[in-house]
Amino acid sequence: MESKRWEIPIWMKHSVRQLQLVLTLLDPKGNVLFDSLEDSAELENHSNRPEFISGRKKWLMRKH
Repeated sequence: MESKRWEIPIWMKHSVRQLQLVLTLLDPKGNVLFDSLEDSAELENHSNRPEFISGRKKWLMRKH
């Protein structure tokens, strides 16, 4: 099942660009919902990336 892509508000896009930030939003399965530099539909799933795995572990530990 394809994850729904998410569009951030225009003011947030401008802030990200002005501050020269990279913003990537992921769903819990690692699918890219939004990316400030790339077309999110073209990006691969991030679930196997170390930063995703680490962040998910920390989130799960806080949840319990």
